[in-house]
Amino acid sequence: MIWHPLYTGPDGRTREISRDCRLVDNAEYDGRDACVSALIQYLRLFHDESNTEAAPAHKSMERLLAANGHMDGV
Repeated sequence: MIWHPLYTGPDGRTREISRDCRLVDNAEYDGRDACVSALIQYLRLFHDESNTEAAPAHKSMERLLAANGHMDGV
């Protein structure tokens, strides 16, 4: 199974997140954990709060981190 971390920009265009946290056309991961890690890193470092297209993913990540004992996504 191949995994792809997706991020939707404010323009509605969906891109994938590379290992070095760039938005690219194709980023393949051979495992779920590596894929989720790339998505979380991107959301924590680069998510634009005014991007309503990605707001649900960012809010979900923040809730999951808080539930796991991480304060303010740290």
